Amino acid sequence: MQTLAAHDGLRLVVDPYLRVAGVPDVYAAGDTAAAPPEGGRTVAQSCQHAVPQGKFAGHNAAAELLGLPPARFAPAPYATCLDLGSAGAVSTTGRECALRQAPARFAKALKREINETWIRPPADDADAFPRLADFRVSQRGPVAEAPAPSAGRTA
Repeated sequence: MQTLAAHDGLRLVVDPYLRVAGVPDVYAAGDTAAAPPEGGRTVAQSCQHAVPQGKFAGHNAAAELLGLPPARFAPAPYATCLDLGSAGAVSTTGRECALRQAPARFAKALKREINETWIRPPADDADAFPRLADFRVSQRGPVAEAPAPSAGRTA
């Protein structure tokens, strides 16, 4: 008998551990996963959510195989930062993209940090790979539980 996965018409419905609803032992992440709510709605299809989802799904699949407890995915609040060239940059928060109130040139500096520090090619250091794949580590470094924004700054 074939089991059909639950979907929302576009993406696979997953539980808080990123297990696909209706298909035991299968995990989904990124653009294919309608992940747990962020402000009452499933998370946006964005790299901001896809990277942590991949880490959590990978961790949970391995945890299942090893008989260990899974980790509950908790999305960081959605945010955007758009570089406007010589006009500066704009930073928004939430699904409604409310403009972030911040000091002058904050968004431009944030976008530069995102591009130069947070988004980077894989490290050549083999010891760095396990840390980069750890669901408890965001682009900015270790986090207490699930990846969360740090001190009012999100990317």
